[in-house]
Amino acid sequence: MPRLVSLFVLVCLSWTGDVFALVDETPPAPDIEVIHAEFGLFNPSPAGEWELTPSAIVPLKKGQHYGWSILLKTNKPRVKWREEFTLPSPPRTWGGDELPAANQTISQNHLTSIVEVDAIPIEGVIENIWELTPGDPRGHYIIRVTIDGGSPQVFEFDVQE
Repeated sequence: MPRLVSLFVLVCLSWTGDVFALVDETPPAPDIEVIHAEFGLFNPSPAGEWELTPSAIVPLKKGQHYGWSILLKTNKPRVKWREEFTLPSPPRTWGGDELPAANQTISQNHLTSIVEVDAIPIEGVIENIWELTPGDPRGHYIIRVTIDGGSPQVFEFDVQE
């Protein structure tokens, strides 16, 4: 009989251990929370600062600025963001003579630019601005931004005349 009781106690202890294990496996709260993410046109204000106007259409006009802005809630002084920017067809260039920059790689098919930045959020905001140049294709574009390996923020828009 003592053997049966020992087995019963062992089973009970194993079961309560599993309950405690479930409680202990609660995932920690994220150290970065995306409060708001927006894509659109960037134009200079009268004061000379960039202002974002939400839009899913980017006019195919030389010099038009566009991009994304993300408001974060975080205690981290720096964040790492990764932007994967895919075009419908290869552009004439991904930038000036000096590009790609040190933090940018271009896919072999020239459809995707990957930029990785270690950034200091300014009042919780990170952003990236692009400028249309001659040779940029019209069509459907996709930008995926991942912050510190979290879930991507996806921006889809069309460049058209």
